[in-house]
Amino acid sequence: MINPSLSHGTGGTTISLQLKDKMCLLNGECGGVIPASTRFDEYETIDENGE
Repeated sequence: MINPSLSHGTGGTTISLQLKDKMCLLNGECGGVIPASTRFDEYETIDENGE
């Protein structure tokens, strides 16, 4: 974990983390981006009809 930060105000709380896995340690490059707003406790499913 690199450069963790926490900020809070009347609009909510923001946690910012830069994370690297062990494969990244081989050459120092990261290979992916998580969108700016992500909830890890929710997920959506799409059925065979696209709903």
